[in-house]
Amino acid sequence: MPNSEDFTQKKSLNICFFNTSKSWGGGEKWHFDIASALYKQGYSILIVTNTHSKLKEKISATQIPLYMFRITHVSLLNPFKIFKLVKFLKRKNVETVILNLPSDLKAAGIAAKIAGVKNIIYRRGSDIPVKNTILNRFLYQKIITHVLTPSMAIQKSILFHNANLFPENKMHVIFNGIDPNEYIENQAIPPLYPNDNNLFIIGNLGRLVTQKGQHLLIDLAVRLREHGLHFKILIGGTGRLEKNLKRMATDAGVLESICFCGFIDNIPGFMNSIHVFALTSIWEGFGFVIAEAMFCKKPVIAFQRSSNTELINHGRTGFLIEYPDMDKFSETIIQLYKHSDLRDTIGYQGYRHAMDHFTIDNTISQVKDFIHSLNIKKN
Repeated sequence: MPNSEDFTQKKSLNICFFNTSKSWGGGEKWHFDIASALYKQGYSILIVTNTHSKLKEKISATQIPLYMFRITHVSLLNPFKIFKLVKFLKRKNVETVILNLPSDLKAAGIAAKIAGVKNIIYRRGSDIPVKNTILNRFLYQKIITHVLTPSMAIQKSILFHNANLFPENKMHVIFNGIDPNEYIENQAIPPLYPNDNNLFIIGNLGRLVTQKGQHLLIDLAVRLREHGLHFKILIGGTGRLEKNLKRMATDAGVLESICFCGFIDNIPGFMNSIHVFALTSIWEGFGFVIAEAMFCKKPVIAFQRSSNTELINHGRTGFLIEYPDMDKFSETIIQLYKHSDLRDTIGYQGYRHAMDHFTIDNTISQVKDFIHSLNIKKN
């Protein structure tokens, strides 16, 4: 139990992680991992999330103070909602707020400014250029004090339409981090999909949405079938395009070569089922699945777009293909199909690269350095 002096210090330093997303994604995982780690290390943390959210479920299993607000894209137009947020931030003596969603930025960011919060930090994880609108110029130039991104690609996207939108010296790149023990210790986990027919297994994980480009995996299946490969493509994830993708696979005559596996919770088990990980995303803010595959020593093939180039060193820790060159993509798959030694070499080098750059300990250390630069001290 902390003594009264420790409690007073802890109570006075509040850092608020503000994320009201209902779904679970990279941003929510980042907020959970970082908030949990800092809390355990003595930093004063509180979290605001949505009543019906995966983040709330996970935080509820910890001792981190948890509060709920419902924020929408029009909440900034509701003065009662803004006033309620202002009162909350003042009552909790919040010194720093870290925001994740654009809707949270618009409402809670403005409320934080009114409440006199010293550090209003926007963590942007989407590699989509920020529109040069009056509202965005106001938010970036009058509300936000610092921007965090998980890649240089996102930093460039923020400034794409307006080079003067935000000062670059207030933008900080901190890669997302993964706990390697979750993968290293679980390498003995049985594959989710036993390979009884000695097939060459290609894996893909992601929401079934346009950004993830899974329709190109159907094209890939057609090409591999034409080359006589004995293979299966496992697509893990759910989303609004599932029916369309299945219909496309049926029309192309390759449905039996593709498994739509649904949501995957057991990532190590999935990775232990495959020989190669193929990412067909058009863009990624930070390719969590790339790092996860690397930690499982699986060679990764992805397009040379957005942050993929910051995770993969072509030819050494994985392969980068010009988008959307499926001829080269399939040629690389065939090369890995024929040469198991190449798969092992690239998989191991990717693993070493991930251990050097993408561990959660590295991320936490960099976040702490950033926090200390804001003159926020731990107990």
